[in-house]
Amino acid sequence: GETAGAAGRGVGPGFSPGETNHSVETCGASARAFLQSRQYGEVEPAYYQVNFGMGTFNCVPVQDGVRLYPDLIKVQVSLETGQVVGVEANNYRRNHVQRDFAAARMEPEEAVALAPSLEISSTRLALIPHYSQEILCYELRGTADGQEYLVYLNAETGAAEEILQVVVEEEGEAVV
Repeated sequence: GETAGAAGRGVGPGFSPGETNHSVETCGASARAFLQSRQYGEVEPAYYQVNFGMGTFNCVPVQDGVRLYPDLIKVQVSLETGQVVGVEANNYRRNHVQRDFAAARMEPEEAVALAPSLEISSTRLALIPHYSQEILCYELRGTADGQEYLVYLNAETGAAEEILQVVVEEEGEAVV
């Protein structure tokens, strides 16, 4: 699903050479620069999909090092021209406010210790949507039994809020 599912997909494999004029990486950088030039502040590309010569880049605003998945912005870039052709920022407009992350939370090492079966490749703080509220979590990305996962642990309680399997495809990355 795509509840917190909007969460942390890293940019996946590059597009095959010769298929387009611009690489996925170049188009992702164009998407980010476009948002920054329009005062969206700090954003990180989370994941992307490629279809019909277009790259759709899901960009996540960042505040105090925390990814704000409820504020996700989608930017569509032409792989032929490298130009931004569309922006969908409804979630950003509806949800984006300055948040207070001062509440006590566990250390990253404590979160990692709660997922002993996961061979972790990255740990970061992320705010995820959960029904009608938002939960500050540690986003752990890693592998178990040859599969890649994203595990969202409540940064205060350590409870597993969401576990997603990452599926890497030629068109980009998806979660299930």
